[in-house]
Amino acid sequence: MLVGDSLAVGLANPLALLGMQFDSLAVSGTSVQYWTTVGLANLQLELEKKPTSVFIVLGTNDAFNGTAYASTAAAATAKLLAVIKRTGALIFWVGPPSLPASYRGKSGRAVIAAIRDVVERTPDATWIDSSKATIERSADGLHPTMQGYYYWADLLVDELAGGFVSPTEVGQISLGEDTDEPMVRPAAPSIVLVPAGWAHSKTRTPAMTAFAVSVLAKRNPIGHLERATIEGSKIGALTEWHWDNHVGGQWKWHRGISLLAPTS
Repeated sequence: MLVGDSLAVGLANPLALLGMQFDSLAVSGTSVQYWTTVGLANLQLELEKKPTSVFIVLGTNDAFNGTAYASTAAAATAKLLAVIKRTGALIFWVGPPSLPASYRGKSGRAVIAAIRDVVERTPDATWIDSSKATIERSADGLHPTMQGYYYWADLLVDELAGGFVSPTEVGQISLGEDTDEPMVRPAAPSIVLVPAGWAHSKTRTPAMTAFAVSVLAKRNPIGHLERATIEGSKIGALTEWHWDNHVGGQWKWHRGISLLAPTS
């Protein structure tokens, strides 16, 4: 499920073309507070469908209400997350791209920081930081161009893959190379065996990455293997436990997707 403002409207088609299947509940001009008041009834109706994941694209319309609005935005964020968490869905909050230092005479940094803080302190909610991405913008300096939306969608998929999909891209830290890893690794929540006839893949292409992220969003049971043919090759996406610090910067076991290749 995709919830949000005009930026969510713009991302919907690019994400769909990357293989993400979702219902969209995006309304231009909306704020976090809108979805906890005026839009709450419609949101709850959609949540009755029990989405496996909810992608939230909000914050831009909250940002420039002034620094004093930060506490209001934080409270609305906590309420919105609580409503969604009752469904058991994974939550991915897509932060706004880089914003002007001020707009109409007001700064937006404190509001976005307050929203992000609440998201990052909420279990099963992941903040996706888009603030450092160079995305082509339209004349208003806020909304991406159509090309910018497609590029942003690619970045979002790559960001999710960096945290939740194995193998990691070349250049990322691999297990055992990070000196901050705890000396004692706790036992995994459950044991997951790679199915017979499959082995962990050592590579992943952009198309495989998009497939893995789409499987992540389905929140399949731990141990579930989803098969596909990508670029003419059979590939599997196994939902299992990953031990790393890729999610929230803390070493922990977390749900992840491991790409598998057939052994014969």
